[in-house]
Amino acid sequence: MPNSVVKHRRCDGTPARGESSKPPTYARRTPALAKGERGVVLLRHCLRAISRRCGIVGAMLSWSRRHQLAYASGVAAVIALPFVWWGILWYLTIPETCTDGNQNQDEQGVDCGGSCPLACAFEVAPYTLQWTRAVRVAPGRYHVVAYFENSNRARYARDIPYEITLYDKDNQIIAKRRGSFVLTPQPIVVVLHTNIDTGKSVAARAVFTYVRPERWYQYFNEYLLPEVSGEIIATNSLRPRAEAILENPHPDPLTSITAVGLVYDAGGNLVGASQTQVDRLEPRERKRIVFTWPTAWEGQGVRLEVVVSRPSLFIPLAHIAPSGRQ
Repeated sequence: MPNSVVKHRRCDGTPARGESSKPPTYARRTPALAKGERGVVLLRHCLRAISRRCGIVGAMLSWSRRHQLAYASGVAAVIALPFVWWGILWYLTIPETCTDGNQNQDEQGVDCGGSCPLACAFEVAPYTLQWTRAVRVAPGRYHVVAYFENSNRARYARDIPYEITLYDKDNQIIAKRRGSFVLTPQPIVVVLHTNIDTGKSVAARAVFTYVRPERWYQYFNEYLLPEVSGEIIATNSLRPRAEAILENPHPDPLTSITAVGLVYDAGGNLVGASQTQVDRLEPRERKRIVFTWPTAWEGQGVRLEVVVSRPSLFIPLAHIAPSGRQ
């Protein structure tokens, strides 16, 4: 090779002319890295070293921690076992109630019937509003009577909202009133709304509208009422009056008795309505009750019907006024 220079070593091993006496070194050549890449490589090396050290420490601590965790778990299990057992027993022996959303115990439906306070809807008998009348008690002042026939026994509904609308002869609205009543468990239920002021207008017709109750309740006690007798109507007075006798035939006293007196003419039309309250009737006691009106009736009264009830028995205590009246 004409362009190559071949150097020969001497026989004694000394280097030839132009040859270095130091032994050759063979270093690994790595490609040059940029400044950012060198930082990444260095970070990787550091992370590897740290992970190796952490693995060694973790392996050293795992043995002692395993024993500690096993001991702590055993202690926790011993402490928690009574509570777990109590919880299982409580769940298995949880009492059946009338508000748990299940049909259990002696219920006839879900949370209704049987021994539950609520009555099931299919247990409620029909009831009807027979008629509504407005009767004048003074100029520009009227009482309105709503007369229900009720087939329910031992079941009642309370807080039933109603609205009364009075119309004149031209079918114009002259008054509106609202209220609520209790449908007591008795054959006849009378709602009397008193003293509706119409000003100078004359009421010719009354409309009684009400919302049918969604909730009915059971009355587990015997619904006791006094007996009515001796109905008398005094017709010869400009301020008419009517009387009747209430008698308690039961061995227990009767309290909070409401008596509504309805006076009819010969044609069966309502000409007068009034209400009185009897606070208490002792066993076998007889008491005379009187109904009065400030002015004469618009008709001749010939028959008195007295409807007694005890609505306060079915009203929660929070809804009863201090006087004990609804």
